[in-house]
Amino acid sequence: MSTPNPFEALDIVVVDDNAQMIMLYRTVLRGLGVGKIRAVRTVDDALYEMRLHVPDMVITDWEMQPVNGLDFVRKIRGQGFSEYRLLPILMVTTHADIDRIQMAREAGITGYLAKPISGKLLGDRILAALKRARPAAAPEPEIKPEVSAAADAELARLKEMYESWLPEELDRLRNELAAARNTAGSDRAEHLKGLFRIAHDLKGQGSSFDYPLITRIGNSLCRFIEKLVEPQPRDFDVMAAHVDALGTVVSNRIRGEGGAVGRTLADRLEALAKRTAGPRPGA
Repeated sequence: MSTPNPFEALDIVVVDDNAQMIMLYRTVLRGLGVGKIRAVRTVDDALYEMRLHVPDMVITDWEMQPVNGLDFVRKIRGQGFSEYRLLPILMVTTHADIDRIQMAREAGITGYLAKPISGKLLGDRILAALKRARPAAAPEPEIKPEVSAAADAELARLKEMYESWLPEELDRLRNELAAARNTAGSDRAEHLKGLFRIAHDLKGQGSSFDYPLITRIGNSLCRFIEKLVEPQPRDFDVMAAHVDALGTVVSNRIRGEGGAVGRTLADRLEALAKRTAGPRPGA
């Protein structure tokens, strides 16, 4: 007699503000055999779905806008949401440092997953979080090899599609950078927000689609933009260097860490950003 798939009876709410990551979650969870997947792109929509029917689990990204995943978890665990007190929450992020993990635990997460995402990794984390939250009712934290293999096969097909999406994302990045360079005041600020947003999305996607260099370069660009107060010409040169580097990775389809060349490229960009990010006028 075959063992039932422990994912078939699950109802999971997923929230991530990135469309490609939502597609990734749907693909992997469907491959695992999850019975009901409610994937949304805002915290408000996630709360709406949870009020309609309390799910078996929530999976949330950390870095979202306008409300991030950490604040979402704090809201769920806060006063007025007693029905979610024992709800398993899995936090997903590109960061795996101890301070962030501790911060997320203090907010009330049940489990933590650092990207990149795979079928087995996500499946294991889901079952472990369920077991931790409800020891008596949850399935044993084991995932059958054929289930994780099916999820990874679905993910592999999606990864092939990712390469076709990247050129359009790069064009959007270049357009926002050019517009920010050629405008001023509130218009420039809006274009810099747009630039940050696209870089943020690329950062979140890259490692899960076998492009960790995109994640690393996107992260460096995001951190640099966050420190800007009054952008100077040299700042736009630094941002352009990041965009050009992303273009090199995409055009040459540099998967993985890119070997010594890829590491050197990322190291130089991070050093350039750090060296340039000094005091700003009016700061």
